[in-house]
Amino acid sequence: MELYSAAFIGFVLISVILHEIVGRRWPDRQWFVRLLASVVFYAIISGWRIVFVAASVVSVWLGARMIGACDTARRKRVISGCLVVFNLGILAVTKYLFPVVAHPVLLPLGISYYTLMSVSYIVDVYGGKYEYENDPLKVALYLMWFPQMLQGPINRYDSVSATLFDVHRVDTESVQRNALLFLFGAFKKYAIANVMIGTVGEIFGGDLTQKPGGFLFAGAVLYAVCQYADFSGGIDMMFAASRLFGVEMDVNFAQPYFAKSLAEFWRRWHITLGSFMKAYVFYPFAVNRRVMKLNKRIKDKFGKHASRSVIGGLGNIIVFLLVGLWHGPQLHFVLWGLYNGVIIAVSDVCAPLFDKMRGLCHIDAKSRGWVLFGIIRTFVIVCFAGYLDYVEKFSDSMIAFKNTFLHFGANLSRLWILDLFNSKVLSVQKVTVFMLAVVILFVVDVLKELKKDPAEVLLKRPVWVRWPVLYVLMILLLMSFTVAGSTAGFMYAAF
Repeated sequence: MELYSAAFIGFVLISVILHEIVGRRWPDRQWFVRLLASVVFYAIISGWRIVFVAASVVSVWLGARMIGACDTARRKRVISGCLVVFNLGILAVTKYLFPVVAHPVLLPLGISYYTLMSVSYIVDVYGGKYEYENDPLKVALYLMWFPQMLQGPINRYDSVSATLFDVHRVDTESVQRNALLFLFGAFKKYAIANVMIGTVGEIFGGDLTQKPGGFLFAGAVLYAVCQYADFSGGIDMMFAASRLFGVEMDVNFAQPYFAKSLAEFWRRWHITLGSFMKAYVFYPFAVNRRVMKLNKRIKDKFGKHASRSVIGGLGNIIVFLLVGLWHGPQLHFVLWGLYNGVIIAVSDVCAPLFDKMRGLCHIDAKSRGWVLFGIIRTFVIVCFAGYLDYVEKFSDSMIAFKNTFLHFGANLSRLWILDLFNSKVLSVQKVTVFMLAVVILFVVDVLKELKKDPAEVLLKRPVWVRWPVLYVLMILLLMSFTVAGSTAGFMYAAF
């Protein structure tokens, strides 16, 4: 069920209508419609694999009640630990074990997302952040809410529950804004990501030893843009669907390509995954008794910055190693995770040196030139990560790095790009659609960075401005289906 398909749109519209009818007659039971829609959606997409999410729902509901009934801290720890191991075990078996020892099976829909949500719920109940939910159907809705299943985000119970079980009335303005958000999400996915992801595959296909570094880096840049448009586009579409039911999910993107450092980039990209890792991996590591003793020794011997950066660096490396494994068990994902963790750790350790060098050069850290340099530098670092993220063979990744630094070949790269046109992989129409779409995406992200709501800015414009913009979006979206040459699914839909 493609998100732009008549089947999905029809499913959402029918569900919203039923949701509105029930909300008017039985307001306190309106959330049942959300649960029913989620169960039906999951059953249609995953079939028998619904048993996996059902197992998580039952374990989380029963386990949280058991934690609440415990009279000793030790029992709480044991039960919480068993529940975390059980849910992570389901993820490990389906995502990592099956493809290795048996015939590969399709992953249960959204298992990487709802498993982490299950873990966060159990840990938060154990820690006393909030009381456990007594109604198993509400726990089921929290874990199975259908807009979060395809793309995330990894919602926290205490933030999403405020609207997940609340009464909602549809209004004209809400429908307009969410229709626009859905359209823009589809625009990003299909007019940017789908149009160029095939070209990325051609660039990184075949024998990389023969391809100049400039050509490969162009592929890395295209991949970075496509990945952002694909992931954030899907999130926009799912946010629009969720808001039609009055449910606000946790924010997952905040203009990541305006980040001035890799650490800031990860505070803006896949925010809910980073938040989960920070709360349930990094902090527990940092406050561990042995780690705190090590921190004190380093601080006494080398100073506060050394202790903070060393412990923080180790924590970040562990976090990003797990983030890599969360993406998949393949070596290139592990190396990609370590790439991000090591760079952030080294940057933190060397921060005083960088500050000193900037001072010697009389550079104002807040100047526009330096801020722009930081944004470009961060974008380049993120693009290089694509050599480990997209390229699956380690040997090919190393060839891509080597050719980029030692065999850039600007003139030769242009010849390789022209060859893409000659082989019909690229076309003037495809490049035109892509470039216009990227410009529109850039303008929207600039508005967001300036703390302006793009939808509000557009909807307040006169009709003669508003409708031409909407027509351009729709025309480019429709053109993308004719020039893309592929109907690639969402990159993160298999999680």
